Amino acid sequence: NTIIYKYSTQVSSATNNQMELSAVLHALQYIDEHPENTCIIYSDSAYAVNACNDWVYTWAANGWRNSKNHIVENIAFMQEIYRYLTKGFFRPDIRKCSGHTGELGNELADALATNNMKKYKELIEGWGIIDGYEEEDCYECDGRCLNCDLFNGERCLGEKE
Repeated sequence: NTIIYKYSTQVSSATNNQMELSAVLHALQYIDEHPENTCIIYSDSAYAVNACNDWVYTWAANGWRNSKNHIVENIAFMQEIYRYLTKGFFRPDIRKCSGHTGELGNELADALATNNMKKYKELIEGWGIIDGYEEEDCYECDGRCLNCDLFNGERCLGEKE
């Protein structure tokens, strides 16, 4: 097994659901940029999986209002995710996985999300995984990346759009 791409960022003011949606959105962006790759997106967040597989279509049809007629939470994320999901040329497979149960992909994601590089290295070495992705140098963004837009302008270490 070889890791061909990885991404993580920390945003101090973000909620858990926002970070889960951010991860799904980033995966959708990767799929969009690399359509030759078949991809299954796994998330341990029932909220993110249900929102992307089911709720987003109802919310869009109802003017981004939920069943209680309130504006959908995390609307900026959901609208951006919806944009990718309705492009028409692909329908990503987004699946729920159990969190913190030793499932390798989830443990790797957790290590990256918590910036636990020791755990990350132990996992890839222990499982014989090649980390074939060389990250570009990080930089402090100028406030114009997608993450900053979605997290209400908080500066992050992210990729420029």
